[in-house]
Amino acid sequence: MSTHALGNVQLITVQEVEAMLDEVIVPETSIDAKVAAEAAARESADQLLQGNIDNEKVEREAADTTLQANITAETTSRKTADDSINMRITNEVGDRETADYALSSRIVTVETGLADEVQRANTEEQKIRSEIKQTEIEQLSNVYCTRFTNLPIATVQISNTDKSIGIGDTIATLSARYLPKIPVDLVMTSEQVASSTSSTYLLTLRIDTSGNINVINMFKLTDSTSATDVAAVTYITKE
Repeated sequence: MSTHALGNVQLITVQEVEAMLDEVIVPETSIDAKVAAEAAARESADQLLQGNIDNEKVEREAADTTLQANITAETTSRKTADDSINMRITNEVGDRETADYALSSRIVTVETGLADEVQRANTEEQKIRSEIKQTEIEQLSNVYCTRFTNLPIATVQISNTDKSIGIGDTIATLSARYLPKIPVDLVMTSEQVASSTSSTYLLTLRIDTSGNINVINMFKLTDSTSATDVAAVTYITKE
């Protein structure tokens, strides 16, 4: 390089300047090549990106289709299950209503039966009470007899007037309606006269199954007990 000094200014030639420019200025052909290469690289990257976008779109659409199919299948399954549950509920309601109606009918039947039974029992009770109140009376000379018409229960009251009774004597004989089922014993105090002397005796009487009222024993009372000459007994009859 040739330089010429002019004061403090250093001078260079035109050739030197052009040489320096050649070193720093890129040739146009090189720039075009680089631009073309960059454009090709960008286009390739854009195509790759677009491919990725297209693939993602296809995958998303496929996934959305699968999801929608699953949703539709689940909806159908839930609807079917709900319909089945509703049908079972409807059937159960119908069964319960039928069972409740049958139960109510049975309750009414039982209540009616109970009412009828109570009425029958009341009627029977009134009948029994009425029958119990029905009595028969038989009057002998020294015996007053009563009994229930429809029950085998009789009462006999003996009033003795014989002052010379002895053991084995028969005071009276009852009719068939008053025959005891088993022999019945009773006692009475009676005034008896022997040799013009009056004494009080304790008489043991027995009504046998033939209806005879017999004296089976006599005990003379030593004290001054007054005689009643009356005795009564209630017993079970044969009929």
